[in-house]
Amino acid sequence: MVYSDKHRKINVPTDNVPIQATLRQLEQPICLFGERPAERRRRLQNLISSLSDNEIAKILLALYHDEPDELQTARYWIAEYALSRAKERIEKLKEYVAIPEVYRTANIQGLYRELREWFMQTLNNTRFWHPQSTLAQDPAMINLASSSFDGSVKLWNLQSHAPFRVSKVKFPSSGRFLVTTCHDHSGRLWDLETQEEILPQEGHSKAVHDITFHCDGSLSATAGMDTYGRIWDLRTGRCIMFLEATGSEDNLCKIWDLRPIKNVYNIAAHESLVSTVKFQRTEGHYLVTVSYDNTIKSWTHPIWSALYSSKGHE
Repeated sequence: MVYSDKHRKINVPTDNVPIQATLRQLEQPICLFGERPAERRRRLQNLISSLSDNEIAKILLALYHDEPDELQTARYWIAEYALSRAKERIEKLKEYVAIPEVYRTANIQGLYRELREWFMQTLNNTRFWHPQSTLAQDPAMINLASSSFDGSVKLWNLQSHAPFRVSKVKFPSSGRFLVTTCHDHSGRLWDLETQEEILPQEGHSKAVHDITFHCDGSLSATAGMDTYGRIWDLRTGRCIMFLEATGSEDNLCKIWDLRPIKNVYNIAAHESLVSTVKFQRTEGHYLVTVSYDNTIKSWTHPIWSALYSSKGHE
């Protein structure tokens, strides 16, 4: 089936109860003979895509989760935190621009020299995933080892879907919250002070593979196995930008300008699937890419020339 842009942009829940409630609202059978939850969700998405924009708006209003008091408090806190971070960031940028360009260039060149001399041995003690996890390693075998402050060490496989596989666990810059992305098509926001889940964020039609955050803490970006990216405003819980992208199986690293939402440059970075990309957190002077060709590489910004390459996990 070929899906239209309108069809792809429709957010429907992943939980079975709200799906059935929405089908009932559309005066459709809540369950067909032999229909599985994933098929029921797809049927709802197909039904909504056939409606007019006004009808879709009325339906989608009911698909957002009710906002508990804890979530409202968290969003106010995120908004205040993001404003203070933005003010601090702008002040630092003004100070940076005031530095003569000759000194800025010299500092960047010194940084690049350090990167070219970087040794992989400095990372030898941070390996938690099995080297062949999601590659040659059987999903039923041990793929991940985790340790805890209680002294326990646990070994995990990737075969079980109860609970669903969690693909990423990350802290926003504030450190108060924790975000997990899961193969049940959702991302979840946890308040570490109350130790409770305060928001199940839905929007992708397949597993959510990765998430990252704006340095101010106000926005997040998710990448799904449905090959689409979404930008979320954590202060409101709304998807504010929908990005049509690739899943990087073309072996390219794509550079995007988020203002016109345009692909401005392609780096022929690797010989296999690109699994992770990450900018330098502070100034963004370089970019690091990781690939299934067993290499990790770094690239200068904005020239995108190769700085460093290391091969491992062979």
